[in-house]
Amino acid sequence: MRKHTFGDAELREVITTWPEFALLDISSTGIRETDQEWGLGHVGVFKNEPLVSFGYVYDLTATARFHKVRFDFPDLGRRGWAAIFAFDNHPDEKSTARFAAWVTDDHEGDLDAWIAFLNAHIKGLFQT
Repeated sequence: MRKHTFGDAELREVITTWPEFALLDISSTGIRETDQEWGLGHVGVFKNEPLVSFGYVYDLTATARFHKVRFDFPDLGRRGWAAIFAFDNHPDEKSTARFAAWVTDDHEGDLDAWIAFLNAHIKGLFQT
């Protein structure tokens, strides 16, 4: 069964096992832009076609979206908001949610704005 959420257990695993976790703090950098895509952390949404990239490029579906999840792990010295990308068509049978990036508590409003921008962009890619 596919899991469409990203909870405490998954976030704890990312924090403790991903050496690049600290680098995915986008509190001061925000949305990354290239000629082809807008990115939030390591997840990129193509500007002109319904594609998404995280490691490889995949077809994007109209139901794909970003959302945020709160985390607070005092034992790890980490707290903030994680940006999660949820999608329907990845070949991984275990999960349809991916950790994209995170921000510190004082940048929650920024993350809300970045998520709203990218979700509106995704929606726009499917409007004719």
